[in-house]
Amino acid sequence: MLRSPASLLAKGGADLQGASWRFLASCLLEGGIPLCSSTPAFVPASTQISLSPSSHLHTPAPSPPQHTTPFQLQQAAHYSACSSSRRSGSLPSCSYSPLQSHAEQLDATCWISNQGPVRGQKVLRRVFPLPPAIQAAIDSKLQQTHSQQGQGLPHIPDPTPQPLTQSSRRVGCIAYKAGMTHEWDEQGVRVPLTVLWVDNCQVIGLKWEDKHGYNALVLGAGHSKQKSLHPGVAGYYIKHDLPFKRQVAEFPVSLDARLPLGFEVTSAHYVPGQTVDVVGWTKWKGFQGVMKRWNFKGMPATHGNSLSHRHGGAIGGRTDPGKVWKGKKMPGNMGDERRTVHDCLVYKVDTDRNLIYIRGQVPGPAGHMVLLRDAYNVQHEVRSSWGLPFPTALLPALADSEQQASRGVKVYQRADAPDPYRAYSDDSDYFGVKWTKG
Repeated sequence: MLRSPASLLAKGGADLQGASWRFLASCLLEGGIPLCSSTPAFVPASTQISLSPSSHLHTPAPSPPQHTTPFQLQQAAHYSACSSSRRSGSLPSCSYSPLQSHAEQLDATCWISNQGPVRGQKVLRRVFPLPPAIQAAIDSKLQQTHSQQGQGLPHIPDPTPQPLTQSSRRVGCIAYKAGMTHEWDEQGVRVPLTVLWVDNCQVIGLKWEDKHGYNALVLGAGHSKQKSLHPGVAGYYIKHDLPFKRQVAEFPVSLDARLPLGFEVTSAHYVPGQTVDVVGWTKWKGFQGVMKRWNFKGMPATHGNSLSHRHGGAIGGRTDPGKVWKGKKMPGNMGDERRTVHDCLVYKVDTDRNLIYIRGQVPGPAGHMVLLRDAYNVQHEVRSSWGLPFPTALLPALADSEQQASRGVKVYQRADAPDPYRAYSDDSDYFGVKWTKG
């Protein structure tokens, strides 16, 4: 009997070692199955068919009968080419002509064997040729895309020390909050510090004015595995020969502060004494009530109050306004919000271990990512007095001298600042009053 390809597809494909292959072979031996538009109407039963597990329906071209027409010979020749291309692993080249009828155009397809959803299973899939107009549009679009990709990223030379202008805007960096500690300064004052670790922060992307409308650098920090990334993102790292990054952030920069792809931004990018803006995400507290989340006073503890000591009270009127206003302070999830702490003092920089010590606290738990950037609300004269490396601190391989490399540990020291504990160190009485007994 004759079985159509649709009936075979309805059975979910053919198993390499199951009964479906034997059923398919019996169908081919009994009446034959049209494998391509240019194949003969039926494969003769006398044709020997090889159904090895490694083959993909590789049926040899049937020998034409004794009484054949030129059209059948053309069909047999195209069927042979289709089988050879299928045997080599490429897609079969199916003919398409706009002069064909609608029925012939529907039949102008090829049947190929692809990997099914189950391991070891083969499924017949139908490949439809596109009309010439649509195929030409796709080819032109692909050619345009390849031409744009061929241009690549703009060439940016290795950074060299440049003067810091008023319009200059340096790149920031990605760091991890390691924890908090404290130190004593030269005057004996205890200074609370937050330790930030810059873990292999590199430039992984560029954005420029002509294409994106603004200039920016995309930085990546940390380490990740390829299986943890999207295939498209992993392919981008492999294409540009970059290590896989765990965290990614974008920083707008000026045109003179751009860095080449793969350049590493270290802790030497900052100097002690400057101020920075630290962006972090607060600790997540879960679902909390109004007293913890919004610092409500709560209800009275006595005087007739029962079971509503920590409640928020009324949330709106009845008929007027007849709704709860948006933004009403009510219980809900607390924390995990982006917060920025401005004008944080860089107290100490350890370039050997890529550590940055910030005076005070920064948002977020230990081990989470924070973003550092130069403070915005600072005058250019003050920023120029810090001695910032522009566009960034050079690596030892690119530095001309040890001073440009910025190695070692640097600690902030206050210049011409009065000693706040001088009164305690003097022998004279702090209050200046002679106390008498009685």
